[in-house]
Amino acid sequence: MKEALGVRSLTEPFLLRLATRPNDFDRMGHVNHAVVLEYLEAARVRWLASLGLKAGGEIVAVVMRVEVDYRREIFAGDLMVRTRLVKGAEEMSYRATFHQTIEIGDSDGANPAVDARIDVAFVEAASRNLRTFQDFLEASAA
Repeated sequence: MKEALGVRSLTEPFLLRLATRPNDFDRMGHVNHAVVLEYLEAARVRWLASLGLKAGGEIVAVVMRVEVDYRREIFAGDLMVRTRLVKGAEEMSYRATFHQTIEIGDSDGANPAVDARIDVAFVEAASRNLRTFQDFLEASAA
Protein backbone atom coordinates (compact mmCIF):
# COMPACT_ATOMS: atom_id res chain seq x y z
CA MET A 1 0.00 0.00 0.00
CA LYS A 2 2.84 2.41 0.75
CA GLU A 3 4.07 2.12 -2.82
CA ALA A 4 0.61 2.76 -4.28
CA LEU A 5 0.00 5.95 -2.30
CA GLY A 6 3.53 7.17 -1.82
CA VAL A 7 4.61 8.93 1.36
CA ARG A 8 4.72 12.25 -0.47
CA SER A 9 1.02 12.10 -1.36
CA LEU A 10 0.14 11.36 2.27
CA THR A 11 1.93 14.46 3.50
CA GLU A 12 0.81 16.94 0.84
CA PRO A 13 -1.50 19.62 2.22
CA PHE A 14 -5.18 19.15 1.42
CA LEU A 15 -7.53 22.13 1.07
CA LEU A 16 -11.27 21.99 1.69
CA ARG A 17 -13.48 24.97 0.98
CA LEU A 18 -16.73 25.16 2.90
CA ALA A 19 -19.32 27.68 3.89
CA THR A 20 -20.75 28.30 7.32
CA ARG A 21 -24.31 27.09 7.90
CA PRO A 22 -27.12 28.93 9.74
CA ASN A 23 -27.01 26.48 12.68
CA ASP A 24 -23.22 26.85 13.20
CA PHE A 25 -23.48 30.00 15.32
CA ASP A 26 -23.82 30.48 19.06
CA ARG A 27 -25.45 33.33 20.98
CA MET A 28 -22.38 35.51 20.43
CA GLY A 29 -23.00 35.36 16.68
CA HIS A 30 -19.81 33.51 15.79
CA VAL A 31 -19.16 29.85 14.91
CA ASN A 32 -19.50 27.69 18.02
CA HIS A 33 -16.25 26.05 19.17
CA ALA A 34 -17.79 22.56 18.88
CA VAL A 35 -18.73 23.23 15.25
CA VAL A 36 -15.06 23.96 14.55
CA LEU A 37 -14.33 20.32 15.46
CA GLU A 38 -16.94 19.25 12.90
CA TYR A 39 -15.19 21.32 10.22
CA LEU A 40 -11.86 19.69 11.09
CA GLU A 41 -13.41 16.20 11.00
CA ALA A 42 -15.02 16.86 7.63
CA ALA A 43 -11.66 17.93 6.23
CA ARG A 44 -9.91 14.77 7.50
CA VAL A 45 -12.61 12.58 5.94
CA ARG A 46 -12.28 14.45 2.64
CA TRP A 47 -8.46 14.14 2.91
CA LEU A 48 -8.94 10.35 3.00
CA ALA A 49 -11.28 10.47 0.01
CA SER A 50 -8.75 12.56 -1.94
CA LEU A 51 -6.31 9.66 -1.52
CA GLY A 52 -8.88 7.13 -2.71
CA LEU A 53 -9.49 5.87 0.82
CA LYS A 54 -12.70 5.48 2.79
CA ALA A 55 -13.42 6.15 6.44
CA GLY A 56 -15.32 3.76 8.69
CA GLY A 57 -14.13 0.35 7.56
CA GLU A 58 -12.88 -2.56 9.62
CA ILE A 59 -10.09 -0.36 11.01
CA VAL A 60 -11.09 3.12 12.09
CA ALA A 61 -9.19 6.26 12.99
CA VAL A 62 -10.15 7.31 16.51
CA VAL A 63 -9.41 10.83 17.73
CA MET A 64 -7.32 10.54 20.86
CA ARG A 65 -6.11 14.12 21.37
CA VAL A 66 -7.21 17.53 20.18
CA GLU A 67 -5.34 20.80 20.67
CA VAL A 68 -7.13 23.83 19.26
CA ASP A 69 -6.09 27.47 19.36
CA TYR A 70 -9.03 29.73 18.57
CA ARG A 71 -7.28 32.83 17.28
CA ARG A 72 -10.10 34.84 15.71
CA GLU A 73 -13.86 34.72 15.67
CA ILE A 74 -15.44 33.08 12.64
CA PHE A 75 -18.55 34.77 11.31
CA ALA A 76 -20.81 33.83 8.37
CA GLY A 77 -18.98 33.25 5.11
CA ASP A 78 -16.60 31.04 3.22
CA LEU A 79 -13.81 29.13 4.93
CA MET A 80 -10.74 27.16 3.93
CA VAL A 81 -9.65 24.17 6.01
CA ARG A 82 -6.05 23.09 5.46
CA THR A 83 -5.12 19.56 6.51
CA ARG A 84 -1.64 18.09 6.56
CA LEU A 85 -0.38 14.80 7.94
CA VAL A 86 2.71 15.66 9.97
CA LYS A 87 3.42 12.31 11.63
CA GLY A 88 2.39 8.74 11.00
CA ALA A 89 3.44 7.94 7.44
CA GLU A 90 6.45 5.96 8.69
CA GLU A 91 6.27 2.16 9.06
CA MET A 92 4.73 0.65 12.22
CA SER A 93 3.17 3.87 13.46
CA TYR A 94 0.15 3.30 15.69
CA ARG A 95 -0.95 6.94 15.60
CA ALA A 96 -1.01 9.85 13.22
CA THR A 97 -0.86 13.57 13.83
CA PHE A 98 -2.58 16.14 11.64
CA HIS A 99 -1.98 19.87 11.57
CA GLN A 100 -5.14 21.69 10.52
CA THR A 101 -6.03 25.33 10.14
CA ILE A 102 -9.25 27.13 9.37
CA GLU A 103 -8.90 30.34 7.41
CA ILE A 104 -11.52 32.93 6.64
CA GLY A 105 -12.13 33.40 2.92
CA ASP A 106 -9.22 32.71 0.58
CA SER A 107 -6.37 33.75 2.85
CA ASP A 108 -2.84 32.53 2.29
CA GLY A 109 -2.69 30.58 5.56
CA ALA A 110 -0.54 33.14 7.35
CA ASN A 111 -3.23 34.24 9.83
CA PRO A 112 -5.64 31.36 10.54
CA ALA A 113 -8.73 31.77 12.68
CA VAL A 114 -8.12 28.26 14.07
CA ASP A 115 -4.87 26.32 14.46
CA ALA A 116 -5.25 22.69 15.52
CA ARG A 117 -3.28 19.53 16.13
CA ILE A 118 -5.26 16.29 16.01
CA ASP A 119 -3.83 12.91 17.06
CA VAL A 120 -5.61 9.75 15.96
CA ALA A 121 -5.04 6.09 16.77
CA PHE A 122 -6.10 3.15 14.59
CA VAL A 123 -8.43 0.56 16.08
CA GLU A 124 -9.90 -2.60 14.63
CA ALA A 125 -13.65 -2.05 14.99
CA ALA A 126 -14.61 -5.66 15.86
CA SER A 127 -11.86 -6.51 18.37
CA ARG A 128 -11.02 -2.97 19.58
CA ASN A 129 -7.34 -3.84 19.16
CA LEU A 130 -4.76 -1.22 18.20
CA ARG A 131 -3.54 -1.43 14.59
CA THR A 132 -0.88 0.38 12.59
CA PHE A 133 -1.41 3.24 10.18
CA GLN A 134 -0.29 0.93 7.37
CA ASP A 135 -3.00 -1.57 8.39
CA PHE A 136 -5.53 1.28 8.28
CA LEU A 137 -4.39 2.38 4.81
CA GLU A 138 -4.64 -1.15 3.44
CA ALA A 139 -8.08 -1.74 4.98
CA SER A 140 -9.35 1.66 3.77
CA ALA A 141 -8.34 1.29 0.12
CA ALA A 142 -11.47 1.71 -1.99
